[in-house]
Amino acid sequence: MFLKKIKKTAVGWEKIRETLILSGEMTIMKIKNGGNTLDKQ
Repeated sequence: MFLKKIKKTAVGWEKIRETLILSGEMTIMKIKNGGNTLDKQ
């Protein structure tokens, strides 16, 4: 029972980590795109 709970939490952390990595990449892309548009003006 206790081990199952730990495993479930670990899976949850994997999903959270994936989401954070994806949102981090999106933020970097937005900053890059924002930087490009600022350079053009």
